Amino acid sequence: MKWLTFIAPVALVGLASCGVLDGEPRNYQAEVDELLSSDGIVPEPEARAPGASEPFARHLEFAIMRDPDTAAARSSLRAAQSGIPAAESAVKPQASASVLAGGYADNLENIQGESGAALDLKVSQLVYDGGEAAANISLAQLDAALAEVGLEVAANAAAADAASAWIAAWRAQGDISSLSDLEADLRPHVDQVKRMSNSGLIDRSISDMIDSRMIEFEILKRDAQSRLSAAAFLFAEHFGSKPWALPYPGLAFDEAALGLADVGSVEGPATREGALRLLSAREQLKVADAKFGPRVSAEAGGSSPMDRDDKPTGRLGVNVTFQFFDGGKREADRARAEENVERAEFALWSARQSLSQSLAELAERRQNIRETARLTSEKLTVLGRQLDVANSQIQTGQADVSKVFEMKVQRQQLEASLRGARADLRTAEYQMAAALGVFGVASGGE
Repeated sequence: MKWLTFIAPVALVGLASCGVLDGEPRNYQAEVDELLSSDGIVPEPEARAPGASEPFARHLEFAIMRDPDTAAARSSLRAAQSGIPAAESAVKPQASASVLAGGYADNLENIQGESGAALDLKVSQLVYDGGEAAANISLAQLDAALAEVGLEVAANAAAADAASAWIAAWRAQGDISSLSDLEADLRPHVDQVKRMSNSGLIDRSISDMIDSRMIEFEILKRDAQSRLSAAAFLFAEHFGSKPWALPYPGLAFDEAALGLADVGSVEGPATREGALRLLSAREQLKVADAKFGPRVSAEAGGSSPMDRDDKPTGRLGVNVTFQFFDGGKREADRARAEENVERAEFALWSARQSLSQSLAELAERRQNIRETARLTSEKLTVLGRQLDVANSQIQTGQADVSKVFEMKVQRQQLEASLRGARADLRTAEYQMAAALGVFGVASGGE
């Protein structure tokens, strides 16, 4: 077939020119802009949002579940788990087949092409590779374990951030309510002072001082309203709605877990991640070492030639491959793997030190805040008794209005300080819990 002289080159050129690059170059910027403008990339969680009256733990669980970083970590875990069977496939029998269809010629000087097809089958089984396949399986398993810890890290970070958003909104709401109540409580005193000042019973400076105080309260209210607006934005991000009349959040975990911070060899997601990365680096070193050894596999196969007059052939044996020289690549890979092991060892040590120091600081801060709250509460109780006496003395003229005014202002300030201490206390407790990994995968909706 003389057509082979023309058809074969044309066919090869045609096949080479299509399939790899087809059409106009992609406009990646347009695709990026489309993704950025899309609202439906990540679906909303299917679970029902908890009602306002449900406990804080339920709201926190919902916030973790709808957190985008946690959702991404969950997808990463599923992807990493899929890598385990892929790595395990290397130690299982491998079968492949190839077919070459077209034309052939026995004599190129006198081109007489014949059509035909050649078939090749091969089955092989890995026998020895210096431990490379086993190390790769371990690496896949460690990648899955790292992805699981990554999910734990994301869930705990989401819990701490959501709790902080709730606490910030609760505190701002409390400050606004407290200042509004104070203004309403002080209004009769303000009116009384103005009447007394206008009638000359008290000095004008007292009235001016009280007016200045009222302006300060209005400024404080506006500041609290600004803080509430900022907190409401973060609150909606975590809980999917605007804040309602929020209660003080309880602990969504066993308080006894915080006692682990006092233990010397404490563990958390950060240290577990460091330990897994060290194990992974050591397995990478095993892979690099395996490259210096031979690769042995049992192999069987057969071939059917294009020429129908030729007989099929078969083969069965042991295939041994050994690379004597590669330009120094194996030595470089091994040196890099050794450096990665050393780096992972330092990273694990640093993670343990950082976690221990962070927990110690949070534990000390928690203790200081609790003591401050206790003293503030005691002072508030004493002031309350003094205020009751002062209120009764106003009727007999033994106490003036300005004194009662200042005592009520001081009471509101102590209540605000106590509310701030409670907010700081709960925030520190949730930060400690997140560092310890209290909010596990189950809390993330798995």
